[in-house]
Amino acid sequence: MNWLWYNKYAYSLTVPDVTEGPNYLKCTTSCHKSHEFTNVSEVAAIIRKDLNEANCKAKAKLEILSRLIEEIENVKMKKVKAENDQFVKEVRKIERELIGIIESVTEQNVNRASDFLILEQQNLTYEIANLKKLQRDCRSFTETIEQLMKIKHDMTFYVQHESLTKDKVETDSITTIKDTNKIENFKAEEFIGHVVESIQSKYSIRLSGGTVKQLTEGNPDFTDLGGDKNRPTKIAEMFHNIYDEEWITVLEALTHVKKGSEPRTAEQAIKLLKEIIKSGYLFCDNYARKQEDNFITLWNQCIEKSFISAMSLESGPGQNTKKVPKIVLSEFKNSRKVECTETIKNVIKEFNTEVLSKLNPKDEDNPAVITYASRCIEALWLMVIQDPPMTIDWPKENSKFDSGVYKEYCRKGQYVKLPVWPAVYLYKNGPLVNKGYAMPE
Repeated sequence: MNWLWYNKYAYSLTVPDVTEGPNYLKCTTSCHKSHEFTNVSEVAAIIRKDLNEANCKAKAKLEILSRLIEEIENVKMKKVKAENDQFVKEVRKIERELIGIIESVTEQNVNRASDFLILEQQNLTYEIANLKKLQRDCRSFTETIEQLMKIKHDMTFYVQHESLTKDKVETDSITTIKDTNKIENFKAEEFIGHVVESIQSKYSIRLSGGTVKQLTEGNPDFTDLGGDKNRPTKIAEMFHNIYDEEWITVLEALTHVKKGSEPRTAEQAIKLLKEIIKSGYLFCDNYARKQEDNFITLWNQCIEKSFISAMSLESGPGQNTKKVPKIVLSEFKNSRKVECTETIKNVIKEFNTEVLSKLNPKDEDNPAVITYASRCIEALWLMVIQDPPMTIDWPKENSKFDSGVYKEYCRKGQYVKLPVWPAVYLYKNGPLVNKGYAMPE
């Protein structure tokens, strides 16, 4: 008996002696998994069916694989190449523009040095001319004296001697040579600063990282917009979200008619919400300044009196006259931005107690008002502790509507009737970060 193996099924074939006659030419099979076959034809048919199905599946896979290969070769490869080429093109474009900016700033500095050189050379040339004239006069004077000394007749000598008086006075009036002016030392920080200002002006973007450290301290053109979650753009976004969410909610709460009380008009409510922000910014700004003054006072006291108590922070007039090292003050400001959670809670508490209760005694316990004020103080505090501080600005009533700074609230018009929400600036007189809102007429 021989064995025929196909896939996972095994079939036994009985091969009889052919001498027994033609009836024994058909092969029989054994039973397997409840299937009985009497001859190899049926086995072959099953195998052919299975192989045909497998072949169909393989062809389907081939078709899919062909499409995928074609998509990768003709679409994705080209797309990747095109995107990469575009990326490189844009990089090269910016590279050329930046090189142009650097060359422009370089040319300005070189021209300034060249102008200085020309002016100094002219001054020195004038000095040389004066000195050479005096040199000639002095030589002529000595020659005249030598000739005079040769005169033997006393009266003649005396008469001619009188003519030398003027020349002698002029030769005695020779002044010392003035020191030449010295060109100022080249300052890499200023050069880089001018390059950055030009880039800022051209692209209207904030730059981050990789610059000289000294330029980043107190210079908004070097604000790191990438790593700080409380960076100016995020703060401005947070502040605008208050307008989209809490402002709408509190406006509805303030204008809602309550039984036994006179309702506010929408304009009255908007004015109150505006006063909360105006007072909040001023409060936060003063709080931040006081915090900085206390730090400077403590620093100066610790330097002058090493064992003074840290709790003694009474700052008298003129006490903070000494400057704190720039790096120390910078670290203080950076730490204040990082460790701001607890400070924000304290500022909110102080504002609600000292300011909000007086601004809004009628609704001082209104949850919507408290939430709105707290969210505003959080954003405003983050604004004022930036270095330099971010600022807000309101349009003046009856002034011409400036659509470049403010968006229209409710209606269109040419003049401002009611300021609604302030515009946000990166720093005083700096770039506009977010537009405000105003009701026109």
